[in-house]
Amino acid sequence: EIARPFEELAAHYEMAVIPARSKKPKDKAKVENEVGHVERSILAALRHRQFFSLEELNKDILKRLEILNTTAFQKRPESRKSLWEEEKASLQPLPQSRYEYGLWKWVKVHPDSHIDFERHFYSVPCEYVHQKVELRATAHVVEIFHQGKRIASHQRSLLPGGFTTVIEHLPASQQAYTAQQTPEYYLEKGLAIGPCMEELMLSIMAKRKYKEQAFRSCLGILSLEKSYGKERLETAAKRALLLGSFSYKSIKSILDKGLDQLPYLLPLLHEPILHENLRGATYYDEQEEIR
Repeated sequence: EIARPFEELAAHYEMAVIPARSKKPKDKAKVENEVGHVERSILAALRHRQFFSLEELNKDILKRLEILNTTAFQKRPESRKSLWEEEKASLQPLPQSRYEYGLWKWVKVHPDSHIDFERHFYSVPCEYVHQKVELRATAHVVEIFHQGKRIASHQRSLLPGGFTTVIEHLPASQQAYTAQQTPEYYLEKGLAIGPCMEELMLSIMAKRKYKEQAFRSCLGILSLEKSYGKERLETAAKRALLLGSFSYKSIKSILDKGLDQLPYLLPLLHEPILHENLRGATYYDEQEEIR
């Protein structure tokens, strides 16, 4: 069996690949013979030489390689170089585009209609959920195939934890939800609760490295309105902003403990309590003077 990348390379340059059979060295006798010629003509001749740089070694190898290629065969007048010059005229020109290596691997489609490749998620039509598909990735493109048919193609992303999604790939129930996954959507929802909630949404998006993580956190916080109402949620957002704590867990903790219903600013400075049994700030100064 020919490896897929090698098969693609051969197809790109219009070459035929005829693999040698396992444990059948005579299938590639000419190749083995040429290896022997190089070893005898070049490597054996240099085995007692000492070189002090790679450049010096390569220079001597190239000189001996030229001698090998221009020397006539034992039973024929031609040389390797003359045969090459003769055959070169019959060769096809190289393709206009360069060959691009493609990595192939089998992957399974997740329940959310995405496949995982190098920690980035690419969408696949929802009818292939739970099925095994074949993935081909180049430096620029990720393609997904099912039974030899290409079912999706995406520009490759190097963003770990990110999603590349074609909305049409998702079930109808998910398409409307995915269309909402924008910063503007969550800022609008936050403002509908109050200005502090809008500011909290903005702070979450600024803090999170990946937008998908930010949206998930925003969605969780907004869902608390069902249990606590707009007024309490807005008040909790205000307290969270004062504390600099923007997570869903923090907001829910504020609401569960009723911290949103406590006064915001507590006096930090208090008048000193005067009592004959309490030493004042000057007590130690007075003791020092007595000494």
